[in-house]
Amino acid sequence: MLALYSPKSHRITMLRSQAEALDDRLKPIWPSDSKLHRQAFDRLRRAYVEARYSAEYTVSDEELAWLTERVKLLQEIVAAVCQDRLNSAHLSD
Repeated sequence: MLALYSPKSHRITMLRSQAEALDDRLKPIWPSDSKLHRQAFDRLRRAYVEARYSAEYTVSDEELAWLTERVKLLQEIVAAVCQDRLNSAHLSD
């Protein structure tokens, strides 16, 4: 069920799991089939705190490009999931 639930957590791995449990279309966004994919997601996970508080935080151009591509895909799929939900709610009225 999709609802206005907003977990009080910044743990991106946990939030990812909760979102993927709601719709299978979200699962392939963050593949872990290569070292780059695993490292890039870990960099994103760590960025929430480290990028704000540590001058030592870095991200490679390759990781940043991959993360940017993934976030754009995430936006597109979330929009589709939401539109599908709105359409099904409208049809049931």
